Amino acid sequence: MLATIDGNNSAIKDILIQEVDKFDYRFKRYGINYSVMIGFSTEPIDFAQFSSSIRKSDSFVLIAPNLCAIILDSVNNSNGIKAANKLLTSFQQTYFSKKIYSCVVTASNHESVKQMIDELYYLLTYAITNAIDDTLVDNSYLSKIYVQIDK
Repeated sequence: MLATIDGNNSAIKDILIQEVDKFDYRFKRYGINYSVMIGFSTEPIDFAQFSSSIRKSDSFVLIAPNLCAIILDSVNNSNGIKAANKLLTSFQQTYFSKKIYSCVVTASNHESVKQMIDELYYLLTYAITNAIDDTLVDNSYLSKIYVQIDK
């Protein structure tokens, strides 16, 4: 499963960077924040049906039959997580027997699009490696784990 993601590492990142660049211009010029959510399923599913569940200002990117990204326009970190959780819940209600690994990052927490996509990719591989399915993973999720380890 992880080999599928790792085998296409640079191609997946290139697709995401190209799509996110459209939103990043507005972020840098006008301060309009955005978040990027990625979802990976262990088997091919119809992710395209979720394109109708997002706002017109958001962007749905189908990367592979079992991998998609959604760019959530005009959201801060907490609203991006909230929107991503709603999409994850919608997925779970539709495909309750299928596993999904999902992660979200927000532009204002990163210095560049590349850094943001690298973190998104890291979070996704972390979720897959540690079998964290049906849970939205973001950088605060990992912070909680590290705090528990330090105690």
